Amino acid sequence: MPPRRAESRFLTVAAFATVLVGVLLALGVQTVPVGRYEIHDKGMLGTLVLVAAAFALPLCARMVAAPHPSNTALARKVAILVVTGFALQHGLALAENRGWNGMRDRMVGRGHAEFALEAGKLQSAWAALRDYETIAAEKSFLPSKPPGQLLFYMAVADLADAVVPDRWSVPPPDRPEVETSRQWRLINTALFVYPLLSMLTLLPLTYLGLALLGRDLALWPAFLYMLCPPVQLVTLHLDQTLYPLLVTTLWAFAVRAVCVAGATRDDPGAARSVARTRALWAGAGALAWLAQFVSFSVLPAFPLTAVLVWAARATIRKVDRPLPWRPLLRGALLALAVFALLTALLAAAAGYNPLHAFQRSLAHHHRWMRWNESLRWPAARLNLLEFFYWIGPPIVLAFGWQCAKGIASLVRRRIDGRSTPAMGTAAILAATAIFGATYGEVARLWLFLVPAVILSATPTFAHLVADANTDTGADVNASTARRQRMLLVTAALQGAWMFCLKAMQDFA
Repeated sequence: MPPRRAESRFLTVAAFATVLVGVLLALGVQTVPVGRYEIHDKGMLGTLVLVAAAFALPLCARMVAAPHPSNTALARKVAILVVTGFALQHGLALAENRGWNGMRDRMVGRGHAEFALEAGKLQSAWAALRDYETIAAEKSFLPSKPPGQLLFYMAVADLADAVVPDRWSVPPPDRPEVETSRQWRLINTALFVYPLLSMLTLLPLTYLGLALLGRDLALWPAFLYMLCPPVQLVTLHLDQTLYPLLVTTLWAFAVRAVCVAGATRDDPGAARSVARTRALWAGAGALAWLAQFVSFSVLPAFPLTAVLVWAARATIRKVDRPLPWRPLLRGALLALAVFALLTALLAAAAGYNPLHAFQRSLAHHHRWMRWNESLRWPAARLNLLEFFYWIGPPIVLAFGWQCAKGIASLVRRRIDGRSTPAMGTAAILAATAIFGATYGEVARLWLFLVPAVILSATPTFAHLVADANTDTGADVNASTARRQRMLLVTAALQGAWMFCLKAMQDFA
């Protein structure tokens, strides 16, 4: 075996073994005989994880700025960002020196913890779906959501029953709210499953970056999203865990359908391509249905699908022959048909009435917020301020810059393709603020719109470091260096703001 290959394999095995025993130690798994070596937490683990994740951010910035010559390289880099974001989320939580109790508290006690505690009592998902209105009527928070929310928690509880070790199945005496082992297993499993799912949003976001912004900028939205404070601080809520993943995947399916149709328009008889396009539109319809079945609050994201489809069409069109609208309209109708079919099937099978569920959720929300019309304009101002306050100055400034470019283009009676997502996102945010019935806490409630803000802001960062002369190797290196500098400074600023919020104004 060549020496370099042997060295590489040795270091790989050594690194894997070190990570393995470290994880076992962190989980409290006793791997040596009990004696003078009892496992006890000195409160240092959180600082270690946080420092490691923060140390990785400059390396990630250099990685994102570098070229991505192949899809394999792109996939490998996305995986690194997912792991880094996962570690950063845990590091911020563990830095409180309370172990994992800081995260567990989100699923124990009051608030949305009711979903976890109720899911830990129930065994049959079908019975929960069929009897949801009766179950929700007796609770405080269940009436605010459609059945999909509770069913997701129950699915995680089933996973927990299969994988959680016995030592993590016994509720501690200082947690009187936790009544069953199934509840405690669910809570402990969520510590790892929920942060991982929240970071999987980077996958569809990277595809959207690739399709709408080009290969050089494909990873920028994922990197910037990972650096948004709400994404890292609003933990163990489905607003952070699941909604952005569902919504961003919906957008990715629709944009991919447009790209496939655009790539094969010169060969309209290609049956395989037509079938792929139809499958993507059907998948988009199914994802839209699933998203609203989990929460009605994601409905403002649906119009953004049309905005991103418009942007994708503008990206791939040819000057002499743009992509026709007719196949896109047929695809949208197919997605709508799938949405309607799933609604009808569930209504027939379980008696689920989405209109009734929506009215019940809206009425509950109004009662909970103590809403009245005199709050509309003060709430709109507060919500927009809070939303952008939490996202961070660099991203907000870039988003505002792109919106301004779009407005300037409209004044000149032109359409700037890269500003279309920014204009659409700004319009949806304004409409949600004005016509919604929410007063505060939108850093959590509107988190599903953050990916759209990131996608809209990315072209500004790229424009600021753009270089028209990239013909020589020196010019390419200079351009890469400027991109690295932009990403490093942005990461530092976003990271500093995130740590400030964590230290002094954390989500409670």
